[in-house]
Amino acid sequence: MRERQNARNRAATTARRPVVFTCVICSAVKPVQRLGAFPICCRNCRPEYARRAEQARRNANALPPTVWSTTCLGCGKTIEQTGRNGNFRKRCPPCSEQAWKRQTQQWLKDRPELRRIKNRNNKRNRRLARRDPESEKFTDIEIYERDGWTCGICKRPVDRTLIFPHPMSVSLDHVTPLARGGKHRRDNAQCAHWLCNSRKTYGLESEMDRIRLRSTTIVRFIS
Repeated sequence: MRERQNARNRAATTARRPVVFTCVICSAVKPVQRLGAFPICCRNCRPEYARRAEQARRNANALPPTVWSTTCLGCGKTIEQTGRNGNFRKRCPPCSEQAWKRQTQQWLKDRPELRRIKNRNNKRNRRLARRDPESEKFTDIEIYERDGWTCGICKRPVDRTLIFPHPMSVSLDHVTPLARGGKHRRDNAQCAHWLCNSRKTYGLESEMDRIRLRSTTIVRFIS
């Protein structure tokens, strides 16, 4: 009697078992290989599945957002921050960027040999880029007029009456720096403020965005 009951239970379980499943990553429909398998179809989906599982675990264990007020160590303004797990800034975003730049400059100043090597390599790369047969000959005014005297980095207008060394004077910027393998061509040149160009230095605009967004803390000025 018990054997017949066990046989009926096994038959019912087998009938309810799904035959195919849908991958949670690429939405591919695959047959079920074995009971208890991961809801993914192949090895290519495993990294993304593991990343999502880790992110879900972190979100489940994360503390609720908290609000914290502090005084900026740079400018002295009172800022209100909203973040998780105690991830709070001690400086406002402009002061943090300036402090990071001063720290980088001090690091290079303490290592003059590395600074000379870096400057020498950058100058050599720029010189080679201008001598490249694919480079074009054009004037700076031509690029400024083409861009309508608008900075390609901050998207704000440039005052053509200002001259260097005014920080908001006009300058020629390469979207991909010549020191990073860029070409001296019209499609790689843009109008920019001298201050924006100096902040960008030999970096890319995507790298500047990553530096600005490296913290998820929301900062708001109070006074």
